[in-house]
Amino acid sequence: MKKVFAGLFIMMMGLFFVACSGAGDIKGLIEKAKAEGANWTEAQWKDAYKQAMTAAKPMFQDLSDLEKKAQDPSVSDEDKIKLMGELGTVMDKYKDLGAQLQELQKIVEANPTASKVINDLSFQEELQKELGVDLKSF
Repeated sequence: MKKVFAGLFIMMMGLFFVACSGAGDIKGLIEKAKAEGANWTEAQWKDAYKQAMTAAKPMFQDLSDLEKKAQDPSVSDEDKIKLMGELGTVMDKYKDLGAQLQELQKIVEANPTASKVINDLSFQEELQKELGVDLKSF
């Protein structure tokens, strides 16, 4: 039963990352990427990605905290159900940010240089260390 709740929680977190939005505002970055992104260098895309992830850090931290609680073996099944309710609250909190991240993702996918940056594992690891958040979970 505990594995079922943990699995549900993890699936909801994945769904949240794809479907939610929220706290950080990256609209300016999106507009700049739309207007100038086709001419950006790899370094400029790294800076843009770093800005976006920095804006999203509070969301990642909140999700990480919920995930840790859900995986704690001392947490009862009843408390794990309550955590699902907390997840809904977090989803509402970051509603706008998720939409912004999705829009930025579309821009990145359409740009070969940006796609290269997103798939650079050493850059990802460096950014995770700098932000202090495990982005692999998301």
